[in-house]
Amino acid sequence: MKIKLSEILVKHENNVSRDDFAPEVCEELAASLDKHGLLQPILVRMIDGGYQLVCGYRRITAAGILGWEEIECNVRNMTEREAKICNMIENNDRLDLTYWEECSMLKRTFDPEETDLEISRILGKSRGWVRNRWAIWKLAPEIAQYVELGHFSAADVNMLLAKSEEEQKATAALMMQGKEQGLTTQELAEKYSGRKAIRPKKQIHAMMTTLMEKEKMEHVHCLRWALGEISDTLLLEMLD
Repeated sequence: MKIKLSEILVKHENNVSRDDFAPEVCEELAASLDKHGLLQPILVRMIDGGYQLVCGYRRITAAGILGWEEIECNVRNMTEREAKICNMIENNDRLDLTYWEECSMLKRTFDPEETDLEISRILGKSRGWVRNRWAIWKLAPEIAQYVELGHFSAADVNMLLAKSEEEQKATAALMMQGKEQGLTTQELAEKYSGRKAIRPKKQIHAMMTTLMEKEKMEHVHCLRWALGEISDTLLLEMLD
């Protein structure tokens, strides 16, 4: 159904993408809408007798640029939580988000007491993916700042998860010094995580056997990929 743009409440804070409202992005989309029309309706939910945007921030912004008064919408009955989850899933599938944006996306959407297992089931993501992004909010605040500034990647944060808060702070400071000296993530892992970044094939195969016994086949496939036994494409097919 078509709904007037003026009747749709847009809460920009619910959207996770840093680029969705960049003028050049929306202007490019507006040009496409003007030429081809709206190929996919936006998603709205009923709220207080009106409508609130759930998915389609760029599309509705581009429609406004073109001066459209109405836009095609899919209307659903959704809670605020369901709307946030839906928006997050669309953005995560559609956009090349940074690690910080993914971490912020989880914090904005889920309650602090929810577990990484619960979140992984909702999102259809691996527990490890969720844990590595959910855990930064339980680490020392300095580390979250390193992530926000783009200094620390998911691999960097993973080195700190099992450490105490004081160890996190001390190790993070040393890692920053190492990065300034040009050390790679692998070199940092060997130097500060207490473990080698590369393990012998025999040891990896032993771990694969253990994981197969525990029916953790997605982890087995990842180890096979790391050994070069399967291709990137085949790994992604196995993880779907």
